Amino acid sequence: MDRLVSYIIHTLIQVNEDARWYLEQGYIGGNKSKAIRQRVERLSTELRPHLEVLVRYWWMALGFHGTTLPPPLPNRDYLIKCVNRK
Repeated sequence: MDRLVSYIIHTLIQVNEDARWYLEQGYIGGNKSKAIRQRVERLSTELRPHLEVLVRYWWMALGFHGTTLPPPLPNRDYLIKCVNRK
């Protein structure tokens, strides 16, 4: 996955998780908060079928490749829960 896309997804998820604070501070309005939440949900839905591949690439980036066996993949339900955190 392109690094820029990763940063955008991460940023949207963080803003979504802290939306109440951003709303209280006046950084975003209600419509923007709703749009961010909808975008995170749409991206989560698009990425869901690719979770196992993304996790494998992530482990490879951390150095778990070649002769080193990566840890077993987490339960699929756990991965989906992590992507859909609210």
